[in-house]
Amino acid sequence: MKIRNGFVSNSSSSSFILDKRKLTNSTIASIRKLNPADGLGRSTAFAEGRDAVGFANEWNTECGEYGGGLGQWILDEAKRLGEENIIFVRESDEGMGGNLSDVGLSLARIRSKAEGEMEYH
Repeated sequence: MKIRNGFVSNSSSSSFILDKRKLTNSTIASIRKLNPADGLGRSTAFAEGRDAVGFANEWNTECGEYGGGLGQWILDEAKRLGEENIIFVRESDEGMGGNLSDVGLSLARIRSKAEGEMEYH
Protein backbone atom coordinates (compact mmCIF):
# COMPACT_ATOMS: atom_id res chain seq x y z
CA MET A 1 0.00 0.00 0.00
CA LYS A 2 1.02 3.57 -0.57
CA ILE A 3 0.19 6.60 1.51
CA ARG A 4 -0.50 9.67 -0.56
CA ASN A 5 -1.80 13.12 0.14
CA GLY A 6 -2.87 13.76 -3.45
CA PHE A 7 -5.09 12.02 -5.99
CA VAL A 8 -5.16 8.21 -5.92
CA SER A 9 -6.54 6.20 -8.83
CA ASN A 10 -6.86 2.63 -10.14
CA SER A 11 -7.58 1.12 -6.77
CA SER A 12 -10.09 -1.35 -5.40
CA SER A 13 -10.52 0.88 -2.38
CA SER A 14 -9.19 4.12 -1.06
CA SER A 15 -8.91 4.82 2.64
CA PHE A 16 -8.89 8.23 4.23
CA ILE A 17 -8.00 9.67 7.60
CA LEU A 18 -10.09 12.67 8.60
CA ASP A 19 -9.69 15.03 11.53
CA LYS A 20 -13.08 15.27 13.21
CA ARG A 21 -12.29 18.81 14.41
CA LYS A 22 -12.12 20.02 10.79
CA LEU A 23 -15.49 18.58 9.72
CA THR A 24 -18.96 20.04 9.92
CA ASN A 25 -21.59 18.31 12.02
CA SER A 26 -23.52 17.45 8.85
CA THR A 27 -20.46 15.78 7.27
CA ILE A 28 -19.86 13.76 10.45
CA ALA A 29 -23.54 12.75 10.52
CA SER A 30 -23.34 11.59 6.89
CA ILE A 31 -20.17 9.59 7.55
CA ARG A 32 -21.86 7.89 10.50
CA LYS A 33 -24.53 6.57 8.11
CA LEU A 34 -21.91 4.35 6.43
CA ASN A 35 -21.44 0.76 7.53
CA PRO A 36 -18.97 0.35 10.38
CA ALA A 37 -15.53 -0.87 9.27
CA ASP A 38 -15.28 -4.48 10.37
CA GLY A 39 -12.96 -7.29 9.41
CA LEU A 40 -10.71 -7.44 6.42
CA GLY A 41 -13.13 -6.56 3.65
CA ARG A 42 -12.75 -3.61 1.32
CA SER A 43 -16.30 -2.36 1.52
CA THR A 44 -17.24 1.29 1.87
CA ALA A 45 -17.22 1.87 5.62
CA PHE A 46 -16.01 4.05 8.48
CA ALA A 47 -14.58 3.83 11.99
CA GLU A 48 -14.27 6.66 14.47
CA GLY A 49 -12.14 7.23 17.56
CA ARG A 50 -11.67 4.12 19.67
CA ASP A 51 -13.39 2.01 17.00
CA ALA A 52 -10.82 3.17 14.42
CA VAL A 53 -8.00 2.14 16.74
CA GLY A 54 -9.70 -1.21 17.37
CA PHE A 55 -10.11 -1.76 13.64
CA ALA A 56 -6.42 -0.92 13.09
CA ASN A 57 -5.32 -3.38 15.79
CA GLU A 58 -7.56 -6.09 14.32
CA TRP A 59 -6.15 -5.39 10.86
CA ASN A 60 -2.60 -5.70 12.18
CA THR A 61 -3.41 -8.95 14.01
CA GLU A 62 -5.17 -10.56 11.07
CA CYS A 63 -2.98 -9.28 8.23
CA GLY A 64 0.41 -8.83 9.82
CA GLU A 65 3.10 -7.93 7.32
CA TYR A 66 0.70 -8.63 4.42
CA GLY A 67 -1.68 -5.85 5.47
CA GLY A 68 0.27 -3.22 3.59
CA GLY A 69 0.63 -0.96 6.59
CA LEU A 70 -3.02 0.13 6.76
CA GLY A 71 -3.41 -0.68 10.45
CA GLN A 72 -0.18 1.03 11.43
CA TRP A 73 -1.09 4.07 9.35
CA ILE A 74 -4.39 4.43 11.23
CA LEU A 75 -2.63 4.00 14.58
CA ASP A 76 0.01 6.58 13.69
CA GLU A 77 -2.65 9.07 12.64
CA ALA A 78 -4.68 8.40 15.81
CA LYS A 79 -1.60 9.20 17.84
CA ARG A 80 -0.89 12.34 15.82
CA LEU A 81 -4.46 13.69 15.79
CA GLY A 82 -5.62 12.24 19.09
CA GLU A 83 -7.77 9.12 19.21
CA GLU A 84 -10.91 11.15 19.87
CA ASN A 85 -10.39 13.15 16.66
CA ILE A 86 -9.72 10.43 14.10
CA ILE A 87 -12.23 9.20 11.54
CA PHE A 88 -11.23 6.42 9.13
CA VAL A 89 -13.28 6.22 5.92
CA ARG A 90 -12.90 3.64 3.17
CA GLU A 91 -14.52 3.91 -0.27
CA SER A 92 -14.74 0.80 -2.41
CA ASP A 93 -14.34 1.54 -6.13
CA GLU A 94 -16.34 -1.63 -6.72
CA GLY A 95 -19.38 -0.47 -4.77
CA MET A 96 -18.99 -3.14 -2.11
CA GLY A 97 -21.01 -2.00 0.90
CA GLY A 98 -22.38 0.95 -1.02
CA ASN A 99 -20.80 4.22 -1.98
CA LEU A 100 -20.16 7.53 -0.28
CA SER A 101 -22.86 9.03 -2.48
CA ASP A 102 -25.40 6.74 -0.81
CA VAL A 103 -25.10 8.91 2.33
CA GLY A 104 -24.85 12.26 0.55
CA LEU A 105 -21.05 12.47 0.35
CA SER A 106 -18.76 12.58 -2.63
CA LEU A 107 -15.34 11.09 -3.03
CA ALA A 108 -14.06 14.53 -4.00
CA ARG A 109 -15.42 16.05 -0.77
CA ILE A 110 -13.85 13.36 1.42
CA ARG A 111 -10.61 13.63 -0.52
CA SER A 112 -10.55 17.41 0.00
CA LYS A 113 -10.99 17.00 3.76
CA ALA A 114 -8.56 14.10 4.18
CA GLU A 115 -5.39 14.30 6.22
CA GLY A 116 -4.07 11.45 4.08
CA GLU A 117 -5.15 8.74 1.66
CA MET A 118 -4.07 5.14 1.18
CA GLU A 119 -5.03 2.84 -1.66
CA TYR A 120 -5.53 -0.90 -1.49
CA HIS A 121 -5.62 -3.03 -4.66
